[in-house]
Amino acid sequence: MINVSLITGCYNGQRFIDRCFSSILSQTYDSVEVIFVDDGSTDHSLQLAESYTQKFAERGFDFRIVAQENMGFYPQSGIKIANGKYITTLDIDDVLLPESIQKRADFLEANPDHSAVRTSGYIVHEDGSTPPVIFTKPDESSGFDVFEDLIFARTNNWPGTYMVRAEVLFEYYPNKILPMTRLTQNLQILLPVTYGRKVGFINEPLMHYMRHDEQTTSDKNNYHTNKRQFQTFKAVRRRILRQMNLLTVEIEDKLDKRYNSVFLGIAFKFKNNKEFNHYYKTIENPTLTEKMMEASTNNKKVRYFFLKSLAFLKNQFHSV
Repeated sequence: MINVSLITGCYNGQRFIDRCFSSILSQTYDSVEVIFVDDGSTDHSLQLAESYTQKFAERGFDFRIVAQENMGFYPQSGIKIANGKYITTLDIDDVLLPESIQKRADFLEANPDHSAVRTSGYIVHEDGSTPPVIFTKPDESSGFDVFEDLIFARTNNWPGTYMVRAEVLFEYYPNKILPMTRLTQNLQILLPVTYGRKVGFINEPLMHYMRHDEQTTSDKNNYHTNKRQFQTFKAVRRRILRQMNLLTVEIEDKLDKRYNSVFLGIAFKFKNNKEFNHYYKTIENPTLTEKMMEASTNNKKVRYFFLKSLAFLKNQFHSV
């Protein structure tokens, strides 16, 4: 039996394939099947992936390609045909360090009571101009609830950091069919396997998560675009929780409070006075005011906006 199914894929990701595939071929672990899903690429992604067939064979890895029309997702298509005891996914623009699969698979072998394991990693810029930054908070190495942190967006859900036990995943998806969605696909895998179960942590950076500078122009400078993105993240979490019959009134309330804090932060960042005032009234987080005051210390315009908003709010609250 194959131990690990690694699922990756892309739409027009030709420029990343060599780097990604090279990192997979460099893995120290041997029992691997690689499933590549081409999501209707119009460049040469499919042809380039096909050119690696012999290289994967020489490495001893099973290599399968799924070519589909553009649907905006790849994990779902790969999971349908996965044969591994463990499953991991990897975005085509990310990179695994050589011992990534080895250490995660060994952990799950040694800890049969754990449904998944996760690692730390590096955030790097595509041009390499910025020194790598390790992500994953120090306190995530033990004693924290991964399921809740995923629900309330307190931790990352990036591919390449997780490996899950297939039998646990397929308890929730017995037909190997995941809902088709273009966003937060990883949560559809991670929430079922982390609910009420042990999740291990390897406190070591074992992958590179690529941050693209081209994403920093108009969208990042637009309040409504940023807000809509996080509204979508919230909606997907609600939908998955509802599917799992876990969307209680208490969870719904916590989710609202968490994302109201997020929306408040976005309004603060873009100096949207009206939205800031609206969301400030909905949260109960006294430390957030201190954090925003600290963040505004070196920016006179932001500080002025913040203090003006607080003055307005105090007047509003006193008049109630």
